[in-house]
Amino acid sequence: MVALIEGAGMPRQQRAVALAVRALDIKIHNLDKSSEPSESYLPPLVSSTNHKNCMDDAVSMICIARAIVSLASYETTLVALDIEPSIRIPSICNNVHEAVFTHIASICGRSQLAPGVKIIVFESMAIWLQETAKLLARCLGEVQRGEERDMHAMAFALGQRVLILQRERIMGYLWSYWDDPIDAVQVKVRTIFEAFLDIGSTMNQAIIVNPAIAESALTHTDSAGQSKATSPGAQDGNAFLSDVLDLVLTMDWSRKVKYSLLAALCARINVLDMLTGHTDILTSCLETMAQVTMASRAGQLLTALLSRAADDIRCAREQAPDGEEEEAAALRVETAHMALWKGPVTAALCRDDDTSRRMLTQQLLPALFEALPRI
Repeated sequence: MVALIEGAGMPRQQRAVALAVRALDIKIHNLDKSSEPSESYLPPLVSSTNHKNCMDDAVSMICIARAIVSLASYETTLVALDIEPSIRIPSICNNVHEAVFTHIASICGRSQLAPGVKIIVFESMAIWLQETAKLLARCLGEVQRGEERDMHAMAFALGQRVLILQRERIMGYLWSYWDDPIDAVQVKVRTIFEAFLDIGSTMNQAIIVNPAIAESALTHTDSAGQSKATSPGAQDGNAFLSDVLDLVLTMDWSRKVKYSLLAALCARINVLDMLTGHTDILTSCLETMAQVTMASRAGQLLTALLSRAADDIRCAREQAPDGEEEEAAALRVETAHMALWKGPVTAALCRDDDTSRRMLTQQLLPALFEALPRI
């Protein structure tokens, strides 16, 4: 298996075909004989009951998928292939890297997985997303020369498809498994979310550096003959984060996962803009503090918001514009944050609810006065 994945001595196209046909057991449309792996490198493919059982077994599939992600070079896994849709590959994809995602996702969606298998499956999904983020950072961060331009465009198109076509599926894992009874699964799902956001951040940075990259990726997609149905329009990282935020905010405030997801997003978005555009966030969190079972989750989000406020003030002081004093710049940002917090906090403290006031005193006020001492 390692020799197949590494494909020593095989041309890139043959390595990609070998991984698709031999390792992932998928079919390629109009496969040219010249693209098939030579028998001098690999023995003839023999269909057998053991081979079929191996590909139908969840653990075997995951082990193969993880080996490809860990060992195969992205120059091979991103080679364009005309993959034939099947039960194993129901969605349209055009390279080995995305085919691996489809394999892993097909197992993530299975019910009644054994606890050990469930952990491995979600860890594998997290690894795939992490490796994709690294792949994008490497490809999109390189200077484009010759063939690297094609790789640059292919990587950007891959990022677009992950952010747009796979978003609903990945967010579904968060809704369903964030509070899974198995602690290890919770950890893996959090890693999935962080890696997904990393992909969005990398794509955003690529667009900032080269605004024309989206058009270049679409041009490459058309020249490669990829279906327009799988060629999503350009979406920058800021729009992606805004869409994720909107998805999270549609959830009911009674769901614990909502507070954790918003807390994770705080590190990546403009908190002032978020609170200005969604004034109900602070109000709803402060109301939730009255519920003993939910107070810790609401407190986690409020603390994350205040931490970002403190960071914004510190950055304003360190990066004051020319002609503006450091303290004046910091005070301007602090005043903007205080204006958002003062009303909701005062209203919450004046509420006729001893439990709410006690929770606010214990979990909010110390962090509030530390972040915004002038409030």
